[in-house]
Amino acid sequence: MATQGIRHASRAGRQVSASPVAFSALASHTLSHLGAGQNLIFEKTNVNTNNVYNPHHGVFTAPVPGIYLITTSITAHNNQENHCDIVLNGHLVAQIYTRGTDNRYDQGSQTILLHLKQGDDVSIQNDDLNDTIHGGLYTTFSGFLLFEEEPTTIVG
Repeated sequence: MATQGIRHASRAGRQVSASPVAFSALASHTLSHLGAGQNLIFEKTNVNTNNVYNPHHGVFTAPVPGIYLITTSITAHNNQENHCDIVLNGHLVAQIYTRGTDNRYDQGSQTILLHLKQGDDVSIQNDDLNDTIHGGLYTTFSGFLLFEEEPTTIVG
């Protein structure tokens, strides 16, 4: 009787990414008049190995399959609330809430591990219509590859 299933390649035989995968970007200015579902643009990159993050569209694209750590911090102005989402391929995977009160700003953050396939994209999106999010280096989006997934083959 033949067995069917998945066989993992040995660690010695797997291909390892030629360089690390990491990005860190921030909004250097206030983001105003944001639309609902609009990607936040973190236009200033501190780290962007192999250009995995697009600072013009606010999108990180996974170059290899694996487990990634994604983190974001969103800062609200005084007397404002912000609702934002971490979005994977257009689907909500986590939310961020901030509310500035009493003449103070507030910062909300979210960190999540995601199992990504090569080509998956991750972005931070605004939830509310005509929103304003404080920038000035307080609002960030970062991620890195924790470990690359081992290649698998189906044995038939």
